[in-house]
Amino acid sequence: MVAARIAGRGIVEAPGRTAYLALILTLATVAWITLSVLAAPFLPTRQSNPYARVAVAVNSASAGQPLPLRYVKRIESLPGVKAVVYSIVLAVVCRDNAPTASIQAFGGSSQAILDLPLWPEGSLQLDALQKRWLSDPMAVLVGAQTAKDCEWHDGRSISPRNFFTGRPIDIHIAGILPAQEDPIANIISIGHYDYLNRAMGMPEGSGSVREIVVLPNDPHEANMLAARIEEAFAHDDPPIEATTGATLQNALARYGQVQNVLGYVMLATFLCTALVLVSVLAHTVMQRRALMALMQVLGFSRGILLRAFALEGLLIVLIGAALGIGFGLLLLRLLPRGMSPFFGNFAVPAWAWSGLPVWLGALWIAALVVPSLTIARLRPIDMRTA
Repeated sequence: MVAARIAGRGIVEAPGRTAYLALILTLATVAWITLSVLAAPFLPTRQSNPYARVAVAVNSASAGQPLPLRYVKRIESLPGVKAVVYSIVLAVVCRDNAPTASIQAFGGSSQAILDLPLWPEGSLQLDALQKRWLSDPMAVLVGAQTAKDCEWHDGRSISPRNFFTGRPIDIHIAGILPAQEDPIANIISIGHYDYLNRAMGMPEGSGSVREIVVLPNDPHEANMLAARIEEAFAHDDPPIEATTGATLQNALARYGQVQNVLGYVMLATFLCTALVLVSVLAHTVMQRRALMALMQVLGFSRGILLRAFALEGLLIVLIGAALGIGFGLLLLRLLPRGMSPFFGNFAVPAWAWSGLPVWLGALWIAALVVPSLTIARLRPIDMRTA
């Protein structure tokens, strides 16, 4: 109780310092929340990819540009190709005042699609869901979070509007996919490319795809097949890029290792915040050195003085964190909704929430190093510095 009163008095007597530190911590928390949301889609998932070492991923050489559907037929005709899977993401408006829903439409070999690492692992109902999906070209399997946000239920026939054109698309909800650890996986729904491509108004045999996954007849010849594909399309426009191995584990890596850049920004934010917090509290304890020496003479133990300073720092951290969470969530709500399908509907990933108290606690402990050493060395003679 005594330590709490001393801590409260320290905050009240220096409102400018308290507000400054709380502002720094608020900005750091906002940065952590927003950067974690932006980084989440670029992070590799825990799911194992059976194609990681044997498949060839064919994408546009220009990041973000789709490839024409006619490329798929040409790739299928190349020697050494066993199966081809291709996909595109369709954004739809599921209902008013709800996040945009994403439907990833797959085409190509049915067995290869079922072998993709997009399906929940260990689900007892997965086989039944896949059979229902394969038997109905209008069927869509809905991600757990999308079903909740859009209020979509198993067995319903609905007509969500295309986000970009406003055109309604008739689909059947064949089932709700079990929830997965990866928040991005929970917002992706799975549909059929051929039907959804026609529903978007594209003529038969035309359209575009975002990525083409090619399985070789001989897994040991994946690199040779990738070179063969690039050679076959060497003079085509748009140009393609065929890659194998670890590149396929994270398709978003072709956008320049964005997760690394965002990680560096997070680290820089943490270090700058730590530097400010440590330096300001170190200066504060030096200013109060004479006062604390006097309090020690009056009977206050070093333990009480240290607990008071620790509580004061903790209160500032909690204030900054609370404000940062509030402003961070508000900022996410103000981001363009058209971007939401690509960033998990701007949902803060679980690792960000669990990591927030860890790095805030680390900041608090780091900021107490100098005050702890100073208080431990207090002597009555320090009153003379007043």
